[in-house]
Amino acid sequence: MALSDDDKALFRTTLGSVKPIKNDKVVHERRKISVKVRRALPENQKTIDMMSDASHWLDLDPNVEMRYAKPGIQRRLLKILAQGRIEPEAGSDLHGLTVEEARDELSAFLYDSLRDNCYCVIVVHGQGYNSPEGPIIRGFVNKWLRLKNEVLAFSNAPQYMGGRGATLVLLRRGYEF
Repeated sequence: MALSDDDKALFRTTLGSVKPIKNDKVVHERRKISVKVRRALPENQKTIDMMSDASHWLDLDPNVEMRYAKPGIQRRLLKILAQGRIEPEAGSDLHGLTVEEARDELSAFLYDSLRDNCYCVIVVHGQGYNSPEGPIIRGFVNKWLRLKNEVLAFSNAPQYMGGRGATLVLLRRGYEF
């Protein structure tokens, strides 16, 4: 539909008094994290036994804060991580996976992240609202991450990154394979 000359003139007169906004602040959009589905890498039997899927002792309360730091990690660093001030470089989504699939995916994801020299990653596990057993994967992620030598610290993500349905993880740099 073509505009009439009267409509064009009205538009020009309406915009005639408009001035551009002078603002030197630039809002940077957060880059989107690519999530890749990976196959699990073979692990030795000792690691598999430590990362068992026995759930009888897991804390399944989705309101429980997930925070952990290895000895020697400063509290301030854990606080900065929990605030989301360290940008995740990679992410993995464990929604809809069985416990075994989630364990394999997490191990493969951490391996790939270390190989790519990532410092901070995000693991999305959900809060278990659609699971009859509750947040099973969330509880296992809490357990598994504590067992991994390459994990320095982890914390629930801030609300805008997934809240208690996601975990930010700090990894060792320069990890040797």
